Amino acid sequence: MVIIITGSGKRAAESFNGVAPPILHIEYGGSPQNLAPAANAGPDQQVTMPDTATMAGSASDDGSPNPPGAVTTAWTQVSGPQTVTFTDPTSPSTTVSFFEAGTYVLRLTADDGALQTSDDVTITVSPVPGTNLAPVVNAGPDQQVTLPNTATMAGTASDDGLPGGTLTTTWSQLSGPGTASFTNATSLSTTVSFSEAGTYVLKLTADDGALQASDDLTVTVDAAGSTNLVGNPGFEVDTSGWNTGASIGGVALSRVSGGHGSSWAALLTNGSASSGMCMLNDSPNWVSATVAGTYSGSLWARADSAGATLRLRVREYNGGTLVGTPTISQLQLTTAWQLVTVTHVSQAPGTSTLDLTAYISSAPPGTCFYADDVTITPP
Repeated sequence: MVIIITGSGKRAAESFNGVAPPILHIEYGGSPQNLAPAANAGPDQQVTMPDTATMAGSASDDGSPNPPGAVTTAWTQVSGPQTVTFTDPTSPSTTVSFFEAGTYVLRLTADDGALQTSDDVTITVSPVPGTNLAPVVNAGPDQQVTLPNTATMAGTASDDGLPGGTLTTTWSQLSGPGTASFTNATSLSTTVSFSEAGTYVLKLTADDGALQASDDLTVTVDAAGSTNLVGNPGFEVDTSGWNTGASIGGVALSRVSGGHGSSWAALLTNGSASSGMCMLNDSPNWVSATVAGTYSGSLWARADSAGATLRLRVREYNGGTLVGTPTISQLQLTTAWQLVTVTHVSQAPGTSTLDLTAYISSAPPGTCFYADDVTITPP
């Protein structure tokens, strides 16, 4: 006997075996499973102002639930330098107006009354031909030098050639304890000398005759004959003097080739299956007995991918008891080497120690960060 059931309600099936006709009574029902609608925002586009972009989105659905038995659509803006205007934001096929050049991400959402699905499209909007754009400037990476050495600037600047085809560049000093003197302040590649030790912020400005753009860099200038208290700053002696401190289980410390200023660098790796603390810690503390004054700490760091926040922290302990407030500096890691510095004024000179750590508080599995050229300079 084969029973095929469709629809909903009640059915009675009879089967005869030659004696008596038994009856099989079946009740069934229910609604078909609702599937999320499908949304397609269409291909990425490029337009030139003042042209509009024509959206070619689409949406489909299985008709459930019913009611409403229909799918609705809506366009929204995810990102972009200015607010866009949709001619009809509820239509998959509509036009969009832009009021500033740049890159825009737009989203089409389909809704069947119970479930939603969305899809994004990127619109690259070019300016009106002949529009002057500001120059693009890069002052170069942060640097660290020791007096009387100079710092070599390696800035870059580019422009669209408007309005007159001339681009001028100028280096200037924003801050610092002394004077920064440029060999040629109008050259992208120049040298800078410093009158005294300290932290200097320098600015590179590019001017096309109508618009300007600038970028900053920091130069840390150490005093002549400065003593680095870190005994293994460049990890030339493997990872001696360092451990993973308060890292979660699974974090490993190793030495790899390709350091910032030497042949080697430290590599912190999270080998666990979850995110957590990933820390490089000096052990035992390089500063075992403080003196009065301000200590300066620094570390060069990079990552395999940009985005994570690295913190450099100094804590002072007296007999295992935390003294005062830890001092912390931070930077957002990139794939290029960057310098992070921190200062700490000793609170219990003569009896306290300093603990130096570099860490990412919630590092995902994989590479945490690389570290090299660690310094602790005494007062």
